[in-house]
Amino acid sequence: MANSGYTDVKVFAGGVPVWKEAGLPMFGLESSGGDFDVTDGRPDLGITPVQFQEELEAGATVIDVRDDDEVASGMIPGAIHIPQGDILSDPEAIASQLPADKDEVVLFHCAGGVRAQGAAEKVFEELGYENALYLDNAIRIDGSGNFSF
Repeated sequence: MANSGYTDVKVFAGGVPVWKEAGLPMFGLESSGGDFDVTDGRPDLGITPVQFQEELEAGATVIDVRDDDEVASGMIPGAIHIPQGDILSDPEAIASQLPADKDEVVLFHCAGGVRAQGAAEKVFEELGYENALYLDNAIRIDGSGNFSF
């Protein structure tokens, strides 16, 4: 979870079996067998590392939504740094940094995928970028801009 951007993660010793055995309440782990659509009809904007690489090589715009201290250690060459908080708080204010053509592919990434997902969804929903996609994976970027998944 820490790789996905969560910073205050605790582990319950013994896990779910011990929790159940203690008779503690369980929420969201048992299925009633019914259909439940957590997407509420929204498209899945997440892409794999292979798809990310293909879109990057095809000329997609890359938006790095990591914090300032994270990008100080390296960015993908040509990427645009817009912190996730700026996108979520006022998408209209950052719109001028995005491609004018709302059909262009725009790739969002962070360190683990969680922040990029929120940013891509905000840009898709509020600014109308139909090809706003996010890397649903961890990425490591060195000082030269080289990256690995």
